[in-house]
Amino acid sequence: MADDWYTTFHTGLAAEFWRAAAATMAEADAALVARLLEPIGPHRDVLDCPCGDGRIGHRLARLGHRVTAVDISAGEVEHATALARRDGLTVEHAVGDLRALPLEAGSVDAMVWWGNAFGYTSRADTPTTVREARRVLRPGGLLVLETLTVAEAFLPGEFGATSEYEFGGITMRVRNTYRVRESRADAEATFTDADGRVEHREFAHHVHTTAEVVDMLEGAGFAEVELLGPDGIKPFALGDRRLVIRARAA
Repeated sequence: MADDWYTTFHTGLAAEFWRAAAATMAEADAALVARLLEPIGPHRDVLDCPCGDGRIGHRLARLGHRVTAVDISAGEVEHATALARRDGLTVEHAVGDLRALPLEAGSVDAMVWWGNAFGYTSRADTPTTVREARRVLRPGGLLVLETLTVAEAFLPGEFGATSEYEFGGITMRVRNTYRVRESRADAEATFTDADGRVEHREFAHHVHTTAEVVDMLEGAGFAEVELLGPDGIKPFALGDRRLVIRARAA
């Protein structure tokens, strides 16, 4: 599997499946993100990356934030732009890479890194993405990050050889492999829909411990790193299925 699998993943049935799945969580997730951003105040400059179809960033724009939405998938950016135009939202959309964000240094008050995208990049590239997040934030700005595949959340759960999910009339069947030497979860996915379309994709997550993530954040210039559980309120605990991080640019 290519290290940059994510550059071509979100097309066709895979993109449709992920949009449908994300839609079931969008309202609750956006409300959680908005609450986590309250310390910076209203009407701030916010980067949503990776933005996908805009499910989080567009809702933040409705609350009055000035949102820039970035994703590596040109198709998702085009789709999100069309949705914003339809809904009368003022959001700046751009194609961009977490490893080299298309923003000036210190240009935003907050960055929202949602949707379990942390760990997509190779182990060598992940610290670069964290440094990029710090680079674009103003001093005192907030990073809000979600991951389902930090080691303390992911590994205590049941890691089955196969799994199956259905959203939006599309079924995803997955064959899972955990590569111990690389601490990487690999997946071979087959997407099918009611019209008989079938598409195949591969994706992976590099699994980091919470200590590794904190070290990356602090090494990049973040302070006041909070490790929160799924509700974004209680402290994260071993076995929680989602880690929510809030950190301040020092």
